[in-house]
Amino acid sequence: MATEPASAADSKRDRQELISLQALAGTLAGLCIAAVTVYVTSAKVDHTARIVDDVLVMSGLFFLLCVYMIYLMLGRSAASQWRWLRHAADLLFHIALLGMVAAGLLMVYTDL
Repeated sequence: MATEPASAADSKRDRQELISLQALAGTLAGLCIAAVTVYVTSAKVDHTARIVDDVLVMSGLFFLLCVYMIYLMLGRSAASQWRWLRHAADLLFHIALLGMVAAGLLMVYTDL
């Protein structure tokens, strides 16, 4: 809509970004939980498997916290007051994603 003010267009775009990030964080949390389940049921238990398991649990928790934070942000009308929550959710998402990548590297290079 070309006739809309720039702030309304930005607000819609921000909302769409939050909805997409919420769906992605929820999916990645599910993948972390599934990977933890696989490791818990596997017979091979060593120190590296426990480290990978712990990293995936923390990543899943951080992704779930991101989903909750985004849910809170989507319910609020004054997004400028909640900018700090957006930054916190982004930071948690990046930390969780880094944890998943690190766990994947550990799995690949230690033959888990």
